[in-house]
Amino acid sequence: MQSIEELQIKLKGEVGRWEETLFGWFCDFARQVAVDLLGSLDEELMKERESGLEVIGFREHGVTTVFGDIRIKRRLYRDGQGRYRFLLDEAMGLDKGCHVSPRVKEAVAREQEHRRMRTIPVDGDTLAMLRDYIEWGGLVKRAGKTLLFGINRHRAWQIVKECANRAGLPKLVNPESGKVHNVSPHRLRDAFAVHAIKIDDSGDGLRLLQEHLGHASFNTTAKYRKVAGYELREWYSKLCAKGREERGT
Repeated sequence: MQSIEELQIKLKGEVGRWEETLFGWFCDFARQVAVDLLGSLDEELMKERESGLEVIGFREHGVTTVFGDIRIKRRLYRDGQGRYRFLLDEAMGLDKGCHVSPRVKEAVAREQEHRRMRTIPVDGDTLAMLRDYIEWGGLVKRAGKTLLFGINRHRAWQIVKECANRAGLPKLVNPESGKVHNVSPHRLRDAFAVHAIKIDDSGDGLRLLQEHLGHASFNTTAKYRKVAGYELREWYSKLCAKGREERGT
């Protein structure tokens, strides 16, 4: 780890990156302090351990923290029933065999929850209906949360199917496999994606579609471009058929 003097010299040469430089230095410092403090804590836990716990030896363990990866050396214990325990892991809140700190797990969970959220444009008429629905007391309170619609996944599928039947919508045909499917939320989502790419298959259009669908990988979005290209296959088939016709084969 760099000393303060060394850090000052580095900052002079990288003034434009002073935040990254300081952040990296603080993380290095935090990792070093964490290893020292956790080692001391392991020592205290050993002294204060309950009777019947036998120290078997030391085991190293890598942990990903909010300030980077660290390796700690902690004591392994065995109780009177032959079960093994790491008192330090338990004190740190680590699950058995887990290499991620609780705070990092929370951050990952928040990020995953954020990725599941969608920002969807709503037209004026739909927005007006939603406002009326809320004013009429349509919101549902459950488990301490306020829900817009208190329905489960299965009921949502039923509603979409019923609305499709009332509207007289035909069943959907997969352009690649030829399979026929009933109208469902997932099939409508696929149909929307294919239609969106037919309208705009530019790089920006695909990027916006990826964000709208919530795909982590661009390749997942790009598959709709392949599906939407069935007109190209039809065109190519017509050319081949025309060529065979002219050759008399």
